[in-house]
Amino acid sequence: MNKIDPRIEKVLVTQDQIEVATTKLAKWIDKNYKGKNPVCVAVLKGAIPFYASVLMKTTIDLTTDFIVYSSFQGQVRRMKCPRMITDLKTDIYGRHVIVFDDVIDSGLTIKSMFDIFKTRKPKSLKLVTLVDKPEKRVAKINADYSCFKLPDYFLVGYGLDYMEKMRNINYIGVFKKELFLKDLERIEKEEKELKKIKIKKIKEKSIPKEGK
Repeated sequence: MNKIDPRIEKVLVTQDQIEVATTKLAKWIDKNYKGKNPVCVAVLKGAIPFYASVLMKTTIDLTTDFIVYSSFQGQVRRMKCPRMITDLKTDIYGRHVIVFDDVIDSGLTIKSMFDIFKTRKPKSLKLVTLVDKPEKRVAKINADYSCFKLPDYFLVGYGLDYMEKMRNINYIGVFKKELFLKDLERIEKEEKELKKIKIKKIKEKSIPKEGK
């Protein structure tokens, strides 16, 4: 393994372990979907490294597609209701669909996505994830195949990000809590300042100008 990023507290999954796990998943897909030409959907952006790693190890014919969902408002706060940004281009009616995601934690994003997909009547609909964090589950949904079950840490690497950074690290590690808290404090301070500026502008507009 290369030198560990100083922003990471500890490594939970090495690159070699990910390589072994994605090879096993590719074999599982080959075995269960041979002759079925499944639609393999990557949830962007996080699933990109995981998705690419698995698909390059498969040997069957398959269709690739992508979907973009947002589950965060701003930089660090999670939305209560995740929303779709970009939909699939593929018609999944009567097709076998495999959704690839980097992590399932609360399950709210996947639940929202699957509720939409089910209305399109696919022949089957499965979820595979790089990481499963069952302690965080809120929605009644689970992965059909997970490479790693991990504790409820703030994870980064191999697609998992912190404020759009660190996705390109080739292992999975725990982001240092003190760095997160420091950024959160900064963001909250900036938001308060912006709020003050907005209030000031509103007050200025409401003051009648001379001669009117």
